[in-house]
This record gives sequence, structure tokens and C-alpha cells, in this order.
Amino acid sequence: MVRLGEALFFTNAMGPFQKAEGPLSRFTCESCHFEGGIDGRTHRTGRADVVATTKPLFGLGNNAPHFTRALDEDLTEMVFAEFRVASSNTGHSEWFDLDEAGIEWASQGRLALAPHGAADLRRALLLYLASLPHPRNPRTADKGSFTPLERRGQALFAAHCESCHQARLVTNDASTVQRYEQWESLVLSSTAPLVWARDGYEKTEVLPYVHPLGARPSSLRRIAGKTPYFTNGTAVSLSDVLALSWLSDDGTFLHAASTEGGPLFDEAERTALVAFLQLL
Repeated sequence: MVRLGEALFFTNAMGPFQKAEGPLSRFTCESCHFEGGIDGRTHRTGRADVVATTKPLFGLGNNAPHFTRALDEDLTEMVFAEFRVASSNTGHSEWFDLDEAGIEWASQGRLALAPHGAADLRRALLLYLASLPHPRNPRTADKGSFTPLERRGQALFAAHCESCHQARLVTNDASTVQRYEQWESLVLSSTAPLVWARDGYEKTEVLPYVHPLGARPSSLRRIAGKTPYFTNGTAVSLSDVLALSWLSDDGTFLHAASTEGGPLFDEAERTALVAFLQLL
């Protein structure tokens, strides 16, 4: 079933009735999520002027609700939505089996052992997505402890960033927050289980907002490889993200420069924060 889910991800088997004509599009999951990661683009969503930057699909299992709009409570809901989108505007039901779709390779090799019904396809894709862990961060592979610069970045992060990007083991479970004293050992562990996110919404002036309430604080796991940053793709580096961090006159943290207030971090603080963020 996991192999079948992999095939659904990398081929057009999720939307076999799509055509590349006019407003239609034949695509795969990997069209945007290259090898499960990102394509580096900011896409129009089809909802007014709302845009969104591609996110990697690694580590979805403990990072619900999904999408920056946070409308899918779990992987099951997300997978059902993706099948619906893949068949939209084709005139064909999203509930199909692979035999009906006429895909020859579906009955060959290992895939012949998997059931091909409509519900089975959804289960297969869910199992494959759940099997995609975050790869080990190469920056932590041989580290035994934080450097003084990285510890300075950790302290700054705790003071200014962690209220949204929390040190949780499960994004939508506040009881899984880990103590500050545990961060170093967890970040440097082989599994690095912290998601650095939470559920709920924030408005930080990254426009246009993907949801009327703002956007869900995104996971910062492997943040160094998730460029460009923000839903609108306006920051191309971690330094840019921090340079755009702003404190309004009323003390509100913003992720986009405002005409009022001023930058939150000076150059030395940005250097320390980047050093810490690169370890996540």
C-alpha cells in the first residue's frame, strides 16, 4: 500500500482524467513538492489575490492542522481534499479505482498486490505521506552541544519567537511543549522531534492573508531549506526574515516592515538567530 501511495504521489494516477487543455492542468503532487520537498515557487491559489509558497511534505504526521489556512484537521482530511482537487473540472467522479482509470502499470509488480478501490487509493496515499520523516539535519549530525552564538540565538528565539513557533512535539497539542532546558538535546538528537509550530492563527502583516484570521504559524523544522519564506515569498533568506521582523509602536510583533515602530533585531542578534534557526 505504501508503494501504491508512492505511485500516486509521483504520477498522474490521482487525476488520470485531467487534460492539459485550456484552463485544465495535468499534474502530480511532485509538480510542486519536488521529491517530497519544495519547488521554490509562490503560487496563485485561485482565491482572489491570495498566493502561497510551497511547503515540504516531510513530517506531516505530527504537524496538523495542514496548510497555512489550517483547514484540514488531519492527514485523512487532507488526502480526501487532494483527490477532490485532482479530479476537479474533469466531469469525472473523484471516486474511481485504477482499473477504471486504465493505468496499465497498476496491475504489475508489487502494485498488483495492493487493492485499487477508491477508498484504498486514499488509504495508500495517506500511508505514504505518513511515512515521509524529516531527514536528519546535516548541521547537527556531529554536534555535541550548541556554540555560544547558537545559545544566544536560542535565548533570543525564546524571548521573541517561541510564542508562535512553539517547541511542541505535536503541533495541535499544547501539552507536548518541551521545556527550554530540553531544547538543546532534542535539537541535536537524531530524530529532532520538535515541530516549532502551533495551531491557531496570527496576523503579522504578511499580505495577502490566506485566511480571514491570518495564517497558522508554520513549522520551522529544517527552516533553512524552505525558501522562499512567508506565504507571499517576499523573504529569500533567514536574514531577510529577521530583517523584516518589526515591533510596532504598540508592541505588536510583525513579520513585515511597517512605517511605524522599528526593526526588532540588530545585526548581531540576527546573526545569532540565524545560527540557531539553521539547527532546527
